[in-house]
Amino acid sequence: MPWCASSPHHVTSIFVPFTATSLLGSGSVGVGLAVEPRFRACFPGPDEPPTSTAVRALRLVQAVDERGAFLAPLPPGKGYAVSAASAVAAALASTRSGGVKTSVLEALQAAHKAEVLERTGLGDVLALSCGVGLVMRSVPGGPGLGRADCVPLPRSVSILSLEAGGSLWTGRLLGMEYLRRYRREAVRAIGRVLEERSLEAFAEESMRYTVTARLDTLVLGESARRILARTPGLIGYYTKKLVTIVLVEADRSGDAVEHLSRVRGSKLRVLAPSERGVEVWWDYGW
Repeated sequence: MPWCASSPHHVTSIFVPFTATSLLGSGSVGVGLAVEPRFRACFPGPDEPPTSTAVRALRLVQAVDERGAFLAPLPPGKGYAVSAASAVAAALASTRSGGVKTSVLEALQAAHKAEVLERTGLGDVLALSCGVGLVMRSVPGGPGLGRADCVPLPRSVSILSLEAGGSLWTGRLLGMEYLRRYRREAVRAIGRVLEERSLEAFAEESMRYTVTARLDTLVLGESARRILARTPGLIGYYTKKLVTIVLVEADRSGDAVEHLSRVRGSKLRVLAPSERGVEVWWDYGW
């Protein structure tokens, strides 16, 4: 019988990277949202791991069998932290299946190290170790060393996403000029969200940062920015890599979906705030 694990996804809004002498010490501070649908992995199974980060994590935990069954509902290379979610779920499920004496913390740390080695992320595994609603990373590093706190989102909030075409490797993102140019603004914005711990502060600062750095225009175009600004029930929006997350009032979500469908060249998705972190179970099925 297989062991299974699942992880929410994470879409960072604002972050500041930190590099340390150790893999576990490297990471980032920042704020973002933990969202569903969830990534799932079961071991044993018929398939190869879906990402290089998951492969690396399996080898770091010395998994007995690297073949599993995977459910990946969101595409990689967009900004959903699929690499991190796949590494977390694969490491957790495979160690239980193989009888390896690895704790949940050790599996999460292996997933973080794999992300740093593969240059697919710095703070997403730490965020997923919390994995509920608004995630705030105040101390950089992997689980057990860094710090992440979560605030559940109210049910009056809906999350939509707009995906641009193509894919963007996180290693390339980390070299982009805007991270250096707007670092001071990022530090200020993150500081405010950490202090207030509110959705209002997060939405306001995330939208301000995105508009200031013109990330929305770069990814979706100038006409899309005008459409976004007029979204019914808009609470705020932000862009990470090739994904623009739009927060709207739940009772206006239908109107918002219809309105945002006018953004050309993008795929619209309806997401949900994650209400629970990573999970492991035995023979639960799909």
